[in-house]
Amino acid sequence: PRVDVVLRDWLNATLKEAPKKLKELRDECTADLERLGSAPAGSLRGDDYFKALKLGCEAAGSPKVVSIALDTIRILLSSGYLTGKGPDPFKEASQVPSRFLIDSVVDSVVGCAEQADDGVQLRQLTALAAAVTTQSCEVHGNSCVLAVSTCFKVYRDSKSQINQRQANQNLSQMLSTITQRMELSSADMSRRSVTLEGGAREGTQKFVH
Repeated sequence: PRVDVVLRDWLNATLKEAPKKLKELRDECTADLERLGSAPAGSLRGDDYFKALKLGCEAAGSPKVVSIALDTIRILLSSGYLTGKGPDPFKEASQVPSRFLIDSVVDSVVGCAEQADDGVQLRQLTALAAAVTTQSCEVHGNSCVLAVSTCFKVYRDSKSQINQRQANQNLSQMLSTITQRMELSSADMSRRSVTLEGGAREGTQKFVH
């Protein structure tokens, strides 16, 4: 689906389900719908609309709203519409250096409200799988550890067999993806090392002669 369709469907669904007490979320969704309507074609990015998704994940007492946000995060990540490669606007750089938006995406999914609801928990798992395994995202360091450990906790503690199976599948996919990326990174570093050594030898020979 096109990014504008995904965003509009999510915003309308959230406004339909969110109770009036979630005023900040409702106001953000209303403003985003107006912004979406005036955005030039081809300029839309899911990253620019993440604040409302974050608020949706925090919607305590409204598992349906949380589920809608998690589903949308998964779709945007899997489609490459949400990459999280920019700086994280939700944490001050002075507090957490080298932090990107994808780190807040992972934090929001891991810390989402209503996790006791099996449906919310399942959507949490599929969103985390998308974040770690999608090629357009780069989840590293603490965020990667947090995603993997969350899946392990669900696998260990969940009373839902469906969620346990999903968590087990997530762990296999995540560890496979992480291993592949490490191997590619190691191979790339080896190639660079060989190139540098070759260049250094060539330079030395020219100097000697």
